[in-house]
Amino acid sequence: MTKFINWLRGWRTIVVAVLLSLAPIWDVVIQIVEALATDPDLPKLIPPAWMPAYSLVVAVVMIWMRVITTTGIGSRK
Repeated sequence: MTKFINWLRGWRTIVVAVLLSLAPIWDVVIQIVEALATDPDLPKLIPPAWMPAYSLVVAVVMIWMRVITTTGIGSRK
């Protein structure tokens, strides 16, 4: 696992940002596709009441990732 994490050096912050953005993107896609879907009760990954907390956690994680990052984007050194 450590070897894989080291291999991602220079891309870890971007990978974390993409992973954290998948749930809100999924919820938006569900809203767009809902008009076309036959089941109007499609589940949401993030309940609306949790969205402020989720946004805060994403911001804190991204700030933390930036603080611990010592390399440029795509740079291995």
